[in-house]
Amino acid sequence: MRLTFVKGIALGAVTSMLTLGTTAALAGTGPGANFNLGKVNTVNATSTLTGSATGSMLKIPNTGTGAGAQAINASSAGGTAATIRADNTGGGPAAEFDVTAGHAPFTVNSATEVANLNAATLQGTVPADFYAAGSTVANSSALGGQPPSFYLPAAGTAANSSELGGLPPSAYGDRWFAVVSAAGGLVVGNGVSSTQHDGTGSYDVRFTGSIANTNNCAVFAQLMNSGPGWVIANPSTEGFLTEFDVHVIDTAGNPADAEFSLLAVC
Repeated sequence: MRLTFVKGIALGAVTSMLTLGTTAALAGTGPGANFNLGKVNTVNATSTLTGSATGSMLKIPNTGTGAGAQAINASSAGGTAATIRADNTGGGPAAEFDVTAGHAPFTVNSATEVANLNAATLQGTVPADFYAAGSTVANSSALGGQPPSFYLPAAGTAANSSELGGLPPSAYGDRWFAVVSAAGGLVVGNGVSSTQHDGTGSYDVRFTGSIANTNNCAVFAQLMNSGPGWVIANPSTEGFLTEFDVHVIDTAGNPADAEFSLLAVC
């Protein structure tokens, strides 16, 4: 009976010690303590996971789909050292970023240039498609395949600019025109010396320039939206080689005042 009581005391003592030891281990605080999932673990020392696995030493999948569902969130309070550092002493890269198509592999919040970060293309264009400063671009001395001598400076004279259809102005003779109002005033014209209203339906139009002989001119005259009728233009009977007598008549054959146009090609 006494022996059984002693055994009970001993068993109780061992059980209490195990319980206290387990409670202390679950605290997760300080070096050597357990790492408790779902808890804040505090330790002021470096923790190292060492192994020789053929695959990943540590995997942290997060199957959450929320906007903030991150697998790892690392931060540091200060200093110039990187928050995350990856070293590869073999021949592979130190980091790999895999994303679904159409998404950037990583983002940054700084516009500062990153030293030693080189790119093979610029917006998909390889370096061979660019030219260094000071180099000569192929055909840069030509525009549209033509050398600069093919074109003219702003103050230059274009080839054949003094010709029309390859012919000089002298090949076309003189071309004068006038639009005369019903009252005999000049509305618009070219090479017109004067216009005059002599009476109902009677006008004189005198041109300037080198109209040498009005008898050799082609003369065209028409009313300007003033109703039906006719315009008759003849060289002046007063001996002025640059003057035309113009008569306007209505459909009844009576003189009438109306706006008309006159073109003389001599």
